[in-house]
Amino acid sequence: SRMTLIDKSLKSEDDFFEDAETEAEVIADIIRENTGKTVYDVKRGEYRKLCYKDIVVLSRSRNSISGLERYLNNSGIPAYGDNSEGYFESVEIQVFVNFLKIIDNTRRDVPLISVMRSMIFGFGEQELAQIRIEFEEGSFYSAAVRYSEEGSDEELKTKTSEMFRTLGYWKAVKKTVTLEELLRRLLYETGYFDYCSGLPVGKQRISNLRLLVEKAAEFEEKNYSGLYGFLTYIDAMKRNNISTGEARTAGEDENAVRIMTVHKSKGLEFPVVILSGAGRRIRPKGSGNTASLHKDFGIGLPSVNRAEGWHRKTLLQRAIERKKADEEIDEEVRILYVALTRAIDRIEVTGSVKDSGKLDENDPGKKSFVDMMYSAFVRGGDDIVIRNSGDVKYADDRYFGKRAYVESLSALIAGSEDEDMYDKINERLSYVYPYTSSKKVKSKYSVTELNDAFMKKDEKIELRFPQFSQEKKGLNAAEIGTVMHKVMEKLDFKTALEGGMDYIEEKIDEMKEGGTLTEEESGYVKAENIAGFFDSEMGKRASLSTHSEKEREFILLKNIEGEDTIVQGVIDFFFEENDGLVLIDYKNSYVSGGTDDREIVSRYKEQISLYEEALEAAKNKKVKESYLYMFNSKKFIKVR
Repeated sequence: SRMTLIDKSLKSEDDFFEDAETEAEVIADIIRENTGKTVYDVKRGEYRKLCYKDIVVLSRSRNSISGLERYLNNSGIPAYGDNSEGYFESVEIQVFVNFLKIIDNTRRDVPLISVMRSMIFGFGEQELAQIRIEFEEGSFYSAAVRYSEEGSDEELKTKTSEMFRTLGYWKAVKKTVTLEELLRRLLYETGYFDYCSGLPVGKQRISNLRLLVEKAAEFEEKNYSGLYGFLTYIDAMKRNNISTGEARTAGEDENAVRIMTVHKSKGLEFPVVILSGAGRRIRPKGSGNTASLHKDFGIGLPSVNRAEGWHRKTLLQRAIERKKADEEIDEEVRILYVALTRAIDRIEVTGSVKDSGKLDENDPGKKSFVDMMYSAFVRGGDDIVIRNSGDVKYADDRYFGKRAYVESLSALIAGSEDEDMYDKINERLSYVYPYTSSKKVKSKYSVTELNDAFMKKDEKIELRFPQFSQEKKGLNAAEIGTVMHKVMEKLDFKTALEGGMDYIEEKIDEMKEGGTLTEEESGYVKAENIAGFFDSEMGKRASLSTHSEKEREFILLKNIEGEDTIVQGVIDFFFEENDGLVLIDYKNSYVSGGTDDREIVSRYKEQISLYEEALEAAKNKKVKESYLYMFNSKKFIKVR
């Protein structure tokens, strides 16, 4: 066994790399050192050489898995992060999603640089730096555009202009194909699919990419908002930490180092286990100034003096916090036990500490895994290696371009007295993006989005789960509403007025037989709720009008927070009378008996207002009346 510690107090002055990256290099050194050693294979009953698949790196947190995976692969060590809860954090998905983002909007600097740096466009770090140095003003996107037109290096200029031509081509393709087809063509025509299949654990990576295509198909089947909507959905899933799970194909035969959480490793064993991040502080969660809860101690509330304006923790509250802290430490000890017992032959422990000189070999502490194990390693005679981050040798640049010219750059910074250079660096670091407010406004909205924004400014967004992430248990309210709209669109209003329920039920059966409605969908259509529309005075007016339209699509230019944006929507139904237009919007929302009509109107008034504005602009006529038809209560509610 061995413990390797990175002592941050010994960090050299010119060392500007982060602790996580330093520890990643230590892990890479340990892997290189162990591969090729002789190990006894219990299953075979013989000695053999240790290979990559015999080594696992365990992490306390899944957040560090993708970064370590990327580092090891770039260092020439095949590695795969078994991060089933972090599908969108896998490297191949991150790069491809960034590619989709710049096809949707090329002006996004971070995704643009990510894709330029990837194999898709193959720009090196020095090429990216040259573009920025030559054109310092504005965004990186604008610098790249200018370089493609005015750049000094003809080869780089051609490469940059070719990239923009390629992006222009895919932007054009996006408008002519389905979302699923767009993703498939991007994967195969750019060579990205073949590239990923050749990487370590290639089968897993291409399975992840195939799963993304399936997700796109599922999304498109339920939504019609295209690439932008799909990207927004992905971002929302990441932001809300919604797990989707990776495609599971990586097996024991893949000769690659596995990286996984300690929790994920339960029940598994490996010849060599590297426990990473052992220096991370264990910080029990306090309750702050709120109530403290414990299953045995009950509820501890703070003492509050409103008159004098202060509050303090009570004795019970402090006792509960101490008890919970002890329980959290006990849980960490159990996790450490799981990690240490995964190793068959050798356990390696790595971590960063503030000052290795303060570690007490006689008194095991509980501040970190290192703190808990240090005295045991000392007493057991195991190796303890102390390293500062300055003596780490970075991976050979033959494998990747990330560390190019690190040594010369360190020397340049150490010996530089160029004030102009310092001024430029300060200017770059102090730059404030002048159009921050524009980032809050999208280029296109649906009417429903704007209405929700007016009604739910302070509410947390709840995502609707797609079919691929949950078991289907009937139609939800929104899906039933879509089905009801579909039936209303297919009905002949004059015939419905005369034929009543018989005609409506006959039409529903006809739609089911023709495949317009599924068997399941037809079961949710309540013909009596639709018949209520035609039994009313308003329904008769609508049915007998000389001109009417259903499902009228529109696009409206609106100014939102000082920015011009496009609003897109569909008007359910309107009809014309001599003195103006009458607009009707169908609602399948459940409304409790005690709900006042004014409350319902206030919920949808912004949406109806946008419909009215769009309809008046399109028809050049005044909307004299607007109504909501509530399917469940079979009544009309006047909005205007």
